[in-house]
Amino acid sequence: MKVDQKSVPLKVFIVDDSVLVVNRLRLMFNDCKNIEFAGSATNISMALTGIKESMPGVILLDIHLKDDGPKANGTDLLILLRKTYPSMLLIMFSNLSTPHYKQKCMDLGADYFLDKSNEFDQIPEILNRIYIAASEQSQLNFESL
Repeated sequence: MKVDQKSVPLKVFIVDDSVLVVNRLRLMFNDCKNIEFAGSATNISMALTGIKESMPGVILLDIHLKDDGPKANGTDLLILLRKTYPSMLLIMFSNLSTPHYKQKCMDLGADYFLDKSNEFDQIPEILNRIYIAASEQSQLNFESL
Protein backbone atom coordinates (compact mmCIF):
# COMPACT_ATOMS: atom_id res chain seq x y z
CA MET A 1 0.00 0.00 0.00
CA LYS A 2 1.48 3.34 -1.05
CA VAL A 3 0.68 6.49 0.87
CA ASP A 4 1.55 9.89 -0.57
CA GLN A 5 3.59 11.59 2.15
CA LYS A 6 4.57 14.51 -0.09
CA SER A 7 1.59 16.59 1.03
CA VAL A 8 2.86 16.70 4.62
CA PRO A 9 5.54 19.39 5.01
CA LEU A 10 8.60 19.09 7.23
CA LYS A 11 7.92 21.15 10.36
CA VAL A 12 10.94 23.15 11.51
CA PHE A 13 11.27 24.94 14.86
CA ILE A 14 14.01 27.58 15.30
CA VAL A 15 15.75 28.28 18.61
CA ASP A 16 17.87 31.41 18.19
CA ASP A 17 18.12 34.65 20.13
CA SER A 18 18.48 36.75 16.97
CA VAL A 19 15.21 38.05 15.54
CA LEU A 20 17.05 38.85 12.29
CA VAL A 21 18.18 35.23 11.90
CA VAL A 22 14.69 33.87 12.61
CA ASN A 23 13.08 36.30 10.16
CA ARG A 24 15.60 35.50 7.43
CA LEU A 25 15.01 31.78 7.87
CA ARG A 26 11.23 32.27 7.78
CA LEU A 27 11.59 34.13 4.47
CA MET A 28 13.73 31.30 3.12
CA PHE A 29 11.13 28.74 4.23
CA ASN A 30 8.38 30.66 2.40
CA ASP A 31 10.09 29.68 -0.86
CA CYS A 32 10.16 25.98 0.09
CA LYS A 33 6.89 24.14 -0.43
CA ASN A 34 8.05 21.16 1.66
CA ILE A 35 9.06 23.15 4.75
CA GLU A 36 6.68 24.59 7.34
CA PHE A 37 7.78 27.09 9.99
CA ALA A 38 6.59 25.55 13.27
CA GLY A 39 7.65 28.36 15.58
CA SER A 40 10.63 29.94 17.28
CA ALA A 41 12.05 30.67 20.70
CA THR A 42 14.91 32.71 22.13
CA ASN A 43 15.58 30.67 25.27
CA ILE A 44 15.31 27.17 26.69
CA SER A 45 11.99 27.51 28.54
CA MET A 46 10.23 29.07 25.52
CA ALA A 47 11.75 26.40 23.27
CA LEU A 48 10.57 23.50 25.42
CA THR A 49 7.02 24.87 25.46
CA GLY A 50 6.95 25.63 21.72
CA ILE A 51 8.46 22.29 20.73
CA LYS A 52 6.02 20.35 22.91
CA GLU A 53 3.09 22.22 21.32
CA SER A 54 4.24 22.05 17.69
CA MET A 55 6.08 18.68 17.64
CA PRO A 56 8.37 19.56 14.72
CA GLY A 57 10.46 17.06 12.82
CA VAL A 58 13.54 19.29 12.84
CA ILE A 59 14.93 21.82 15.27
CA LEU A 60 17.48 24.46 14.24
CA LEU A 61 19.33 25.31 17.43
CA ASP A 62 21.90 28.00 18.18
CA ILE A 63 24.46 27.54 20.96
CA HIS A 64 24.14 31.08 22.29
CA LEU A 65 20.65 31.83 23.63
CA LYS A 66 19.10 34.54 25.77
CA ASP A 67 19.71 34.02 29.45
CA ASP A 68 17.43 31.35 30.82
CA GLY A 69 19.33 30.46 33.92
CA PRO A 70 22.85 30.42 35.18
CA LYS A 71 25.08 29.72 32.20
CA ALA A 72 22.44 27.73 30.30
CA ASN A 73 22.88 27.57 26.53
CA GLY A 74 21.94 25.65 23.40
CA THR A 75 24.06 22.64 24.32
CA ASP A 76 22.02 22.25 27.51
CA LEU A 77 18.86 22.31 25.42
CA LEU A 78 20.41 19.85 22.97
CA ILE A 79 20.89 17.36 25.81
CA LEU A 80 17.29 17.80 27.03
CA LEU A 81 15.83 17.48 23.53
CA ARG A 82 17.85 14.39 22.65
CA LYS A 83 16.58 12.65 25.81
CA THR A 84 12.97 13.81 25.45
CA TYR A 85 12.57 13.53 21.66
CA PRO A 86 15.11 10.97 20.42
CA SER A 87 13.66 10.81 16.90
CA MET A 88 13.68 14.59 16.22
CA LEU A 89 16.47 15.83 13.99
CA LEU A 90 18.58 18.36 15.83
CA ILE A 91 20.63 20.75 13.74
CA MET A 92 23.08 22.94 15.63
CA PHE A 93 23.46 26.26 13.86
CA SER A 94 26.01 28.65 15.27
CA ASN A 95 28.79 31.16 14.72
CA LEU A 96 30.69 29.20 17.37
CA SER A 97 31.93 26.77 14.74
CA THR A 98 35.36 25.81 16.02
CA PRO A 99 36.19 22.09 15.88
CA HIS A 100 35.78 21.97 19.68
CA TYR A 101 32.14 23.19 19.60
CA LYS A 102 31.27 21.08 16.58
CA GLN A 103 32.63 17.90 18.17
CA LYS A 104 31.00 18.68 21.51
CA CYS A 105 27.58 19.14 19.87
CA MET A 106 27.93 15.98 17.79
CA ASP A 107 28.95 14.03 20.90
CA LEU A 108 25.89 15.38 22.74
CA GLY A 109 23.54 14.12 20.01
CA ALA A 110 23.31 16.73 17.26
CA ASP A 111 22.49 15.25 13.87
CA TYR A 112 24.14 18.12 11.99
CA PHE A 113 26.31 21.11 12.81
CA LEU A 114 26.18 24.12 10.50
CA ASP A 115 28.37 27.21 10.55
CA LYS A 116 25.99 30.17 10.60
CA SER A 117 28.55 32.40 8.89
CA ASN A 118 29.32 30.09 5.96
CA GLU A 119 26.42 27.66 5.57
CA PHE A 120 23.34 29.82 6.17
CA ASP A 121 22.17 29.77 2.56
CA GLN A 122 22.46 25.97 2.44
CA ILE A 123 19.75 25.42 5.05
CA PRO A 124 16.80 25.14 2.62
CA GLU A 125 18.68 22.56 0.53
CA ILE A 126 19.67 20.57 3.60
CA LEU A 127 16.08 20.63 4.89
CA ASN A 128 14.81 19.58 1.48
CA ARG A 129 17.19 16.59 1.49
CA ILE A 130 15.93 15.68 4.97
CA TYR A 131 12.33 15.98 3.73
CA ILE A 132 13.02 13.71 0.74
CA ALA A 133 14.77 11.12 2.91
CA ALA A 134 11.93 11.18 5.45
CA SER A 135 9.31 10.86 2.70
CA GLU A 136 11.11 7.89 1.17
CA GLN A 137 11.46 6.27 4.59
CA SER A 138 7.75 6.81 5.33
CA GLN A 139 6.78 5.21 2.04
CA LEU A 140 8.99 2.23 2.80
CA ASN A 141 7.34 1.85 6.20
CA PHE A 142 3.82 2.03 4.72
CA GLU A 143 4.66 -0.33 1.85
CA SER A 144 5.71 -3.03 4.29
CA LEU A 145 2.29 -3.04 6.02
